[in-house]
Parts: sequence; structure tokens; C-alpha cells
Amino acid sequence: PFNVFSPKEKKVLNTIETRHEYMQRVREGFIAVLNSPGGYGVGYMNTNMKPAGKTGTSQSFIDIDGNGVIDTETITSSFLGYAPYDNPRMSIMVTSPDSSRPNTNIDYASLVTYRITQRVTEKYSEMYGY
Repeated sequence: PFNVFSPKEKKVLNTIETRHEYMQRVREGFIAVLNSPGGYGVGYMNTNMKPAGKTGTSQSFIDIDGNGVIDTETITSSFLGYAPYDNPRMSIMVTSPDSSRPNTNIDYASLVTYRITQRVTEKYSEMYGY
């Protein structure tokens, strides 16, 4: 069977210079998003994985009728996560473009990203143990 998980060697693409306490504060926020009651990312990843991450939503625009004119606002949802937060072994990025249209009945934005993230990380947990 096809294995969608393939370990990769880490390749640093860029670095930034900042104070350690600033980066620590960002990490604390990522942990809170997935582990604190009321966090917007609670449920995206099993807390047994000790996850950290961030949800996101952005406006996007598409040409709905194919006439070359961008005419419809949509919403793109995304999720970025990693686990365990104290020594990451895995990371995931899920983007669901054009998954919602404001002021209409079409609103799948968070559900699509949520379900994909859950299923992929559940499978990762089954394969590699958490």
C-alpha cells in the first residue's frame, strides 16, 4: 500500500535573529491554541501527541463564472501544527482554499481543514505511536 508518510531530513531554509523570550512566547501561544479550553485549534490534533499549532482564515477571491473577472469573495482556511511541542517529530500544514463564501449558505471552511488534519494526524499516531 501507498505510504503517505516519508521521513525527511531537516533542511533549514532561513533563520531570523530575535530574542529567545519572543520565540518562547510564540511557542506558548501555539501550545495554547491546541491545548487550552476555548482554544480555536482544540480537537485538530489529539492532545496525547502534545501538539502545538495555529489555525488561520484569509479572504481569497475567485472568478466564479470563468469570464476573466475576479468576482467572488471566498474564505481559505488553514492549519499548521507540530508534535510533540517540546521535541517535534512531525509537522502538518493543511490549506482548504475557497471553502466558504461569505453571506451565503456555503460554509465548509473550518470543517474541511479540521477533518483533514484530524484524519492525517490520527493515521500518523497509529503508524508511529502516541
